[in-house]
Parts: sequence; C-alpha cells; structure tokens
Amino acid sequence: MKKITTILFAFIIILAACGKTDEIPEEKPDNGGDKSLVNYTYKISDYDMSLTGLVLDNNDNAYIYVKAGSDYKLLSIGTDGKLRWSKTIADGQTSTDGFGIMIVNDKILLSYRYDQLGCYSVTDGSELWDVHLNTNYSELAYNNNVVYVAQTTDFANQSELTAYDINTGSKKWTEVLTSHFESRLSLNGDKICFSTRDEDTYPYKEGITMFQDNGNSVTELWSFFEIADGNNPLWPRKAIFDGQGNVFYETGSSDSCYVFSFNQNSGNQNWKTLVSPVYPANNTILYSNGKVFCSYYKAEMEKESVAIIDANTGVLKKELNKIIGSMHEFQMLLTGNAEILVFNNIHNNKPEIQLYSANGSLSKSIDASFYNGVIAYDIEDAKIDKHGNLIMNLDDEILSVKLNLATIGSNSWNYRQGTNGNTNALN
Repeated sequence: MKKITTILFAFIIILAACGKTDEIPEEKPDNGGDKSLVNYTYKISDYDMSLTGLVLDNNDNAYIYVKAGSDYKLLSIGTDGKLRWSKTIADGQTSTDGFGIMIVNDKILLSYRYDQLGCYSVTDGSELWDVHLNTNYSELAYNNNVVYVAQTTDFANQSELTAYDINTGSKKWTEVLTSHFESRLSLNGDKICFSTRDEDTYPYKEGITMFQDNGNSVTELWSFFEIADGNNPLWPRKAIFDGQGNVFYETGSSDSCYVFSFNQNSGNQNWKTLVSPVYPANNTILYSNGKVFCSYYKAEMEKESVAIIDANTGVLKKELNKIIGSMHEFQMLLTGNAEILVFNNIHNNKPEIQLYSANGSLSKSIDASFYNGVIAYDIEDAKIDKHGNLIMNLDDEILSVKLNLATIGSNSWNYRQGTNGNTNALN
C-alpha cells in the first residue's frame, strides 16, 4: 500500500446512534496568532486514533472519518462549524494505508478496512452501496460516473485497476498489472495514469503507465520506468495532467530529483529537467497556466523549497530559496490565481501561512500561531472552499481560516491535480 505519511488529523468524541446528529459542545482555542482570521473551529474530544482525509462538498460542508471508542464514524461538519450528522460504519476498522475519502457531487466515496469501498449520501450519510475489494486499497479517482480504484497485493509485485459504476457500485472491468506496486492514480478524461514502482528485478525502478478507458474494457497505451533512487524509500509520486495532452511526473532516478513531461497519448518525452541532485522524501507537484510547481530538497540550504518550471520547454524559471525557514515539512495548495499557498512553514519558531505569486514573489505572510503547535502533515488535510477560506484538519480539530483566496472549480482540479471530483486532494 502507499506509504505517503498522513499523520495528525482531527478526530472525535463518542457519537451516538447511526445516522443521527450528536450534540457536541464547542470549544474555542486561545492559542495566539491573528484569531480574527479564524472562521470556525470544530473541536473533537476523545478521539481514539488519527486517520486521514478532509473533503468538502459543493456547499463547503466538511467530511472526515474517525474512530471513537469501538466505533468508526463518518462525520459531516457544516460551514458554521457545527456537526450536521454522524454515520456509524459497521465493521469499519481501518489503517492509514487502507483509507481514502472522496466527494463526487452528492455522494461520498469511502474506502475503509483496506478491503471495502462504500458510497454514502452527503445529505444524511445513508449508505447507497458497498462493495468488497479484491486486494488492499491504494487510491481512488473519478470521471464520468465511474469510480476507479487502484489496489495492491501484499507481498507481491502486482496491482489491480478496477472501475465501478458510481450509481450502482457494479463492477465495469478489472485490469491486473504485474510489475506494479504501491500504485498512485491520476485521471484526465478517459486517460488513466498509474505512478508505480517495479520490484521484480534489482535495481528497482519507478515510473508511470498510461491506460485508456474504453467503457467496458481498458487498454495500456505506454509506460516509462527508470532506475529508482537507491537512498530513499520508493514511494511512487502521483503524475498530473495539464488538460492539453501532456502529463508531468517527478522521479528519483539516479538519486536525483527530475521532472518529466510526456505526451499523454504517445508517451513521447517532451522534456526532462533536473531540479535537484538530492531527491526529497516527500514532494508535491502542481500545474497551472503553463507552469509546473515542484517542491524539492535544496541540499546546500538544508531545507525544502519550490521550483517553478516552464511547462512547455522544461526550463527551470525560478527557485524559491527563502520559502522555508527550517527543516520542517511544508505543504502547498494552488489558488485560482495560480498563486502558491504554503502552510506548515516555520519562521522564527512560529508557524506561518505564506502566499506566493505565480512568478515566485512572496505576496503575503500570516502569523498562524492559532495552529496551537499542531499542524497538518499532508496535502490531503487542507482545502480551499468556495468562499476562499482555508480549511485544515489538525490534530483534534477542524479549523476554518478566512484568507479570501481565489478558488479553483472542480473541473480545473480534475486535470490540474490528477485528482477528481472537488476534493482538492493533491499528491
């Protein structure tokens, strides 16, 4: 299963009956920073363990999946920071390797217990359908009434790609993929891109395979693999599309950080750019308006930063050398103005939210001490809602911050980030 670490999230008091709304007292933190920016805080007490994921529906209601005592529950939090409803998932045990959540219009897709996929109503959490997966879950994606699931077989270098009808849960087709392990999943229309690693032979390889959905079957179009970074864990990086026939991929071949551009139909390489001689353990790669934004590790500065690459030529336009003030992990989102929103940044031992222009200049820094020392560690824990607020899933609370950001519509997210629906989930 994929090992993208997703730690420190919001979770839950003990909730009552399945499908009913629980009464939860609100707690407002007193933890410094510009508290006028805090739109709402939903505090969760007595959560049993931290899981992953935060998604928003078309009305900016938030959804998370948590464990409370012996129960596993799907929660919906409204734009006022109050609980809308809770739904108990029977036998809903899970692990961070086998968990995923995605919103598609009026439906919530939830993979749980590493081998189940459920579909629920955003209105009240009622179950619409539930299916058993053949192997361990890896990742979800959606396009044109089809839910795609990437699965990995434990202790075998093999994955499965399966398509389900979103309205009925019926299986449309399954493709078994040898020499594919810990697969990541990206979509652009009928094109399906698998980012994966190959452990059949040593030295190991990592790369991508492109498929085309034909409706009732799937066809492999091309693949690209290179020898993987030998000094870091082999965690496949999700590829992203530009919506104009190209796909971008970051790899650790030769123990370095490279970004590639390919024609999505033919697999012909457009360009290959060396970003850093050191491959970062974690990374995010984004696309917008002819630019690729890539996080990387800058060895001489002993910290991570962001590179801006011309998407047409592969020319490295700029490196944001001052974006990170320490070795602390950071994450970034893309706004509707192609601005880079950076959070988890630490400056003078305090958390900051920073906003950079598409050209790499710092336009705003915000004291984010209201994090209270606990900040999200994965891009899936933060979203930008339709009102320009930053919604974050922290250790024991959901936090809504008023930043007046420009938002990106669900259609744009589909191809820019390689993720589908309006989840804003990235790499």
